[in-house]
Amino acid sequence: MRYCAVLLLLFFGLTNFCTAQEFKLELGTYDQVIPKSYFEEAGLINVKLSVDAFDLYRYYIDQFTTYVHAQQQLLLLDQRRFPHCRIVDAERQRILCAQQCNFIRPSYSDIEISSVFFDFGKATITTATKMILDELARILEDNPTISVTLAGHTDAIGSPEKNRILAMKRALAVRQYLQQKGIDIYRLKTQVYGEGAPIALNIHEDGTDAPEGRKYNRRVSIMMNNIEGITLYDATKKVLIPEHLQLTSDKSPPPTSVARH
Repeated sequence: MRYCAVLLLLFFGLTNFCTAQEFKLELGTYDQVIPKSYFEEAGLINVKLSVDAFDLYRYYIDQFTTYVHAQQQLLLLDQRRFPHCRIVDAERQRILCAQQCNFIRPSYSDIEISSVFFDFGKATITTATKMILDELARILEDNPTISVTLAGHTDAIGSPEKNRILAMKRALAVRQYLQQKGIDIYRLKTQVYGEGAPIALNIHEDGTDAPEGRKYNRRVSIMMNNIEGITLYDATKKVLIPEHLQLTSDKSPPPTSVARH
């Protein structure tokens, strides 16, 4: 009888361990954005991205209702170029953090999203950009009171009018992508700065071109606001610009708002 009782306790204890928790697989942690195709080539879809407090890019898949299921997938992933994949116990992580951690399910205080950058003269959403915007869309779905300001920028090559139009196209391209992900347009405000609000040098002090600086200016910056209109997060502050490419002044003209349709 005592033996049976022990077996029952072990059974129900193991059952609770396997079913009462939520598990995720962290595929890896990188110091740069990894193209979505890298994961797709390994047969992985719906890979999620989060940037932690140390500016490291964490990629993971969720969610597994049992540890056994997560462990089975872990063994498969170890053979698919992800030897550092690990199981994350979501509930334990929340307890350790005393909150929902930023690489599990972001809250207002720990959202980490970078600005979106573009190739010269382009307003095309790249693969790397899609992964960032997919994560932004997920955050917006989880936080329905957050709205976003998408500000379009360019470098200083070309006329101010052409650059204003290009900046508008970039902001609208980001907005359209988020709309396609199910985010309501009323939560997506767009602004246009053109070449008027650089964050890095377009030309050096001696008048020569600064292509490495210009690439930081070809962007759509992202600001998240709460229902009262207070800015919760400004992605521009996360852009790390080499010291020799930094501006000596942050003066910027007021933006031109793009009408919402």
